[in-house]
Amino acid sequence: MDYARAAATAKRLLTGAQQGVVVLSREVPGQVDPAKPWVPVQLTVQTEGLTATVKGVSAAFVDGTAVLASDLEVLCVPPAMGVDVTDTIIIDGKRAAIVRVTPIPAAGQAAVLRLIVRG
Repeated sequence: MDYARAAATAKRLLTGAQQGVVVLSREVPGQVDPAKPWVPVQLTVQTEGLTATVKGVSAAFVDGTAVLASDLEVLCVPPAMGVDVTDTIIIDGKRAAIVRVTPIPAAGQAAVLRLIVRG
């Protein structure tokens, strides 16, 4: 499979269908100063805008426990900073927790990520 071609096609399609403003946000702890270990460490926030679409979660993913009918489904181009379930998605200014991250395709280079978010 030509993963680069699949990724380019996915990016083109998602760019054309993009909805609102979707941002990935990650809090990163700073480094402890060994000379002053008692000084609190400051968090820094990394953000990256996503090329994405957002809709209600597909019924096929709803299990009533991990994925709820009120969750949202975000399809996005994989961001340069990657995605982790500890990150936060901001959709038109509203924060949402990431419940699940699924790369598409499941093996090889991801062309698209499906994020299930709650918030």
